[in-house]
Amino acid sequence: MMPMDMPMSGMMVVLMGLEGQSYEVVFMETMIKHHDQAIHMSERLLERAADEHAELLEFAQRVIDDQSAEIAEMETLIAERQ
Repeated sequence: MMPMDMPMSGMMVVLMGLEGQSYEVVFMETMIKHHDQAIHMSERLLERAADEHAELLEFAQRVIDDQSAEIAEMETLIAERQ
């Protein structure tokens, strides 16, 4: 099973046994999975929330934008370490 396919609890166990560059890569892979879940939840919110809650819709879009940018940054950092 690849690190990105593991449940979050399994990832934490894997992280405990790593150090250095291996730890960094698995940490970022775990964070990408976490961010990806936040993006999907925010996308569903945009589809289903009431239009009169503009502040919530704006928040969901910020989550999507910010987390997407952070995923791109972590993917670059991972590529530099492999």
